[in-house]
Amino acid sequence: MKPLVFSTLVTLCISAQAFCGLGFTLDYTEEEINPGEITYRFFATPDSPEMQLIGIGGYSARLFQFTSETPLLQRDGLQNDSYLGWGEDETDFSENFPAFEGTSVETFDGFYFDANLQTPLIGQVQIAQATLSEGSGFSFSGIARYLTNGDKIDLTFDLSTIPGGSTLVAVFLLGTCSRRRS
Repeated sequence: MKPLVFSTLVTLCISAQAFCGLGFTLDYTEEEINPGEITYRFFATPDSPEMQLIGIGGYSARLFQFTSETPLLQRDGLQNDSYLGWGEDETDFSENFPAFEGTSVETFDGFYFDANLQTPLIGQVQIAQATLSEGSGFSFSGIARYLTNGDKIDLTFDLSTIPGGSTLVAVFLLGTCSRRRS
């Protein structure tokens, strides 16, 4: 069953990429800053240098979700706090976007976005940081919204380290797109 699921997902990913011709990669690094804790930094890197990241979230057709086996660690402004966004005073949040805390953060109708479009976010951008107890699995999914040639393009992503019956243990990215004029 797993080879069929993987084959289907790979086919969907290739089809989506061919459909819109644009994509991005979501990857992460991990570092042990405090004993017993791992800090993950998530990066979005577009395929094209013309693609400008303008938001991450959940938009009616796709749930934004971060789920972990242990609570996100938050402290008062320390280097390894968990957070969403990029740069101080550069990120804003839609109304009622949930706090990035606990073991589950999700919304169908919320996003965090570039609050300073005069300084475009192009190339690799750190979109989030999560600090968890060592050994804790997590999953992160949603939509990355890019602006290219005046079009807003939504690319979906799914990333999971939580092993399960139908979950791929390896990091997997599935991108689809829809175009919308601004």
